[in-house]
Amino acid sequence: MMQDQLKKYNLKFTLQSGMLIWHMLYLLICIGSNFHPIIAALQLFDVIIRSDTVGRIVMAISRNLNQFLWTLILLVVTVDVYSLVGLYFLNDRFQDGDVGPLCHDAYSCFLASLNLGLRSGGGIADALQKLKYDEDNKVAYLVNTLFDLSFYIIIVTLLLNLIFGMIIDAFGDLRDEKSSNEEDMENVCFICGLQRSEYERTDNYEKHISKEHNMWKYLAYLVYLQEKSKLYITDFTDLEDYVLDRYKNQDYMWIPVGRSLTLERHLAKGEKEKKSEIEKMKANMDYKFEKLMEQTKYLISRIDEESHGAGGHKMMFKSKQSGLSVSKQNSNIGGSVVNNKPLQRFIKSVGTGKN
Repeated sequence: MMQDQLKKYNLKFTLQSGMLIWHMLYLLICIGSNFHPIIAALQLFDVIIRSDTVGRIVMAISRNLNQFLWTLILLVVTVDVYSLVGLYFLNDRFQDGDVGPLCHDAYSCFLASLNLGLRSGGGIADALQKLKYDEDNKVAYLVNTLFDLSFYIIIVTLLLNLIFGMIIDAFGDLRDEKSSNEEDMENVCFICGLQRSEYERTDNYEKHISKEHNMWKYLAYLVYLQEKSKLYITDFTDLEDYVLDRYKNQDYMWIPVGRSLTLERHLAKGEKEKKSEIEKMKANMDYKFEKLMEQTKYLISRIDEESHGAGGHKMMFKSKQSGLSVSKQNSNIGGSVVNNKPLQRFIKSVGTGKN
């Protein structure tokens, strides 16, 4: 069953191949050239297939072909309206000195307007007889002037430039798309879809796409599984069976989109290092706080001893741990510490760790 579907798919892919269609057309041109030499000139269009630049031009036009056609139809319809106006109201101006009248009927007037109006830089007025200003017939001169100006503005300036602008925009879009695709191929992993910048901070991107997520190795693995299944080999591993089953069901959840083991290991390592650094800082702060508490208790005990001793002499005490030196007159201690009950309570609360 699977082999039949694969054959149908291969046949459909072959018949829809642009290169095959061109080769078949090329064969018909070669056969037709035996009947008339001019048919052989069509072989020159092979440059479209050979040249990428010419191919992009054709692609730009064909991609927006629907818009081009509708704009061209609007242009043709507008020219037809002007040709009918010229046929019924301005037929005397549609004259040529060599061939005579240009508008015999609607068809000839339309062809003349389309041919002369679009090719002339100033519109249809360049191909018509010049109208002389007449004081007795100002309305006719005004109507002819509006006819010439409106044809130039609507047909030549707006519609023709609109078509040219659409072609230029199509080329610009195609160029931007090509640049975007090239940038995507250079800076985005085909397998996981992660950006190059995400790897450059921790690891080498080229190493990642050549070792960890090599798309050709993934393709080779799928071909290996398909060929193995064609031979009706049943000794699949659990991983092979899972991948082949997902692939047949067109389920690509097995592809590590947005994931990379190398990047995850680096991130885990970084988190571990940050956690270790935080623990070291916490231990250092705890050690310093303990030392501060010991010094504070020592100072409080010395203050209590001196406050109950003999007054009038100078006392000096020094912290053994930090080298802190405090010198006070006994009379000052008696006045500033012994008699200051709130200060004593605050110092004792610091020594005991209470608020």
